[in-house]
Amino acid sequence: MLDQITAFSDSQYKRQVNPSVEGHLRSESRQEFEAKQNERVSAREAQRTERTEQSRNRLEEQFTTATRRQQGHTAAQETNQGPSKAAELAEKLAKHVKQSRQQEARDFRQAGFSHANKSRQISQTYQQDLPTSQNRIIDEMA
Repeated sequence: MLDQITAFSDSQYKRQVNPSVEGHLRSESRQEFEAKQNERVSAREAQRTERTEQSRNRLEEQFTTATRRQQGHTAAQETNQGPSKAAELAEKLAKHVKQSRQQEARDFRQAGFSHANKSRQISQTYQQDLPTSQNRIIDEMA
């Protein structure tokens, strides 16, 4: 009798642990298994659609932020171009003024300094200041 009980309990245990061995004796468990599997599949599909929707939303947000950044960047360039153009014009003007002043100074120096007159004046003053009787021997020889 104990042998029958142990054999019966072993067979029940095997059926509970691995029903596929005995050909799915319990049809309800197969239906439950298929229902759970269908639920899992539908849950996975729902998660997949949710993830794709989230990824689309993220891509749209990235696109909008990129366009906003680009618009802000172009706006910043446009606002920065105004002062840069003004700075370029001011730099050109300063360079032109500097060159014109240098040219005026050159013209003034050239007008006030005549090379021939200046050298003639120096030679005349030099000759006037020289003592005439210092080198008598040279004077006599000449």
